[in-house]
Amino acid sequence: MDFLLFWIRTAARRFVSFFKSSPVVIIGAVIIIAAFITAKNDIEIVLNTQRFALALSFFILVSILLSFKNYRLMSLSIIYSKSALKNRTIRILFFARQALFNNILLFLFIITALKGIVKADHLELLPATVFCSMLLSIFIMYVLNEARTRRIKKPARAPGINPEMKSAIYDYFTSDFFMTAAVSIVLFIIITVEFVKNRFYLFTPENPSIWMIGSVSILSLGFTGLIDSISRINWKFFSVISAKSYSYHFNRSVLFLAAFFGLLIAMFIFMAAFCGIALLFKYLYCLLVLLFLSINISFTMSGIFLKAVMFALAVVLTAWISTLHIAFLPVLAAPVLITFLKAKDEYREWYYP
Repeated sequence: MDFLLFWIRTAARRFVSFFKSSPVVIIGAVIIIAAFITAKNDIEIVLNTQRFALALSFFILVSILLSFKNYRLMSLSIIYSKSALKNRTIRILFFARQALFNNILLFLFIITALKGIVKADHLELLPATVFCSMLLSIFIMYVLNEARTRRIKKPARAPGINPEMKSAIYDYFTSDFFMTAAVSIVLFIIITVEFVKNRFYLFTPENPSIWMIGSVSILSLGFTGLIDSISRINWKFFSVISAKSYSYHFNRSVLFLAAFFGLLIAMFIFMAAFCGIALLFKYLYCLLVLLFLSINISFTMSGIFLKAVMFALAVVLTAWISTLHIAFLPVLAAPVLITFLKAKDEYREWYYP
């Protein structure tokens, strides 16, 4: 009994540690799984061969991109230094376990296919696809690790990228941000393709507004990855060496999100222009409101769950205000100002260890 309780406590600590390191991924996965379980009898997705291949390619691409992360394995080698395993075996076992995490989206897709939620031809290819994706992920991680350990140090050269830009990419581009951004990008591409294919239907008086607020909501989903990124900023550097005002962090976050989602925002502006200049400025204003709200909410000291709820309510409020007369749009400036003042008052608490 004591042995069982020991392993239960160990599993609980591992889960809490994993939740702290990737809260957005876990919360998103739980929500998606719960949604599928609740509506499993009402959901049926039929994919033709082209879309089925596109979905598999996307999941494999996500696994490949996650495999390029720099894994520091010195501590792992020290832990197993007294075991009979060789360092190469230890690294391969670690990469195999990490490959399972990298392919979690592919496993969820296979589960939905086996449950009958997703229907497509050639489902017999799924086991081979999983094996190839896992093997490719392990190979990439192993080769990159070997290359990093054998790299010959060269004299330092002047960096080709602005240090401010490099630090922003290092601070903000986390795995959770990438996951939410990838989902946002894929959904935006899907809705854009449908918009182009059915442009005459979408140009009716009611539908352009539906498409535009839908596009704004999907783009704002990508902004939520910033919630996890803020907690991973090198706050010790800012607190000890280079303390900055909230305006600096706010402008830095705006530039990062605008640069990362710049192409999608440009596509949104280009297509929204066909629906009318008035609607373009109206929903571009709504997009900026959600962009600023996502940054302000991310810098507050609330919990992850509360931040997600606050931003979800902000999206609902923005969508509702956008259906009213244009004179009501200034109302959206109020939550932006309130959250800005709240974040400006609380952001220095990130400096404390």
